[in-house]
Amino acid sequence: MWIEILPRLSGLAALLIGVILLADAVTPDRPPPVERRRSPRAPRNRLGQGSFALGVLVLGAALAAGESWGGATAAVIAALALLTLGVVLDARHLSGLLAGSAGRAPAPESAPRPPEPPPEPPPDRATGGGRQEQRRRRGGPSNDDPLPWPLGSDD
Repeated sequence: MWIEILPRLSGLAALLIGVILLADAVTPDRPPPVERRRSPRAPRNRLGQGSFALGVLVLGAALAAGESWGGATAAVIAALALLTLGVVLDARHLSGLLAGSAGRAPAPESAPRPPEPPPEPPPDRATGGGRQEQRRRRGGPSNDDPLPWPLGSDD
């Protein structure tokens, strides 16, 4: 029973997201108090953001209406067209958001790495190597301890 409600709930969530996106597209830009980027931000395209928001709204309406609405297929096609138009119109702004490190300082050239420690020699079987010897070298308990670790082990 609850699985039948899932498309309607996701449609209502999409409608809410669409309203928030549309409000963001309509509100004027406020520059950040302190600009931390080295390069200027790409300007956002209000028409692109608005068409993307309308696409989300139409898609949410189609999901919320369910199968009872005969125009659901046409609404989904229109939503796809609006979403695509919004992404194409606002591509510079979106690529600036997704690039992330485009405005940051370049990473330093290959820094020298510290030398790796030499590999540990293989355990010597004649002197009682193996797990107990490795535990002893690491400072862990061995079978000679009053409470062997792990308890009840046959090591």
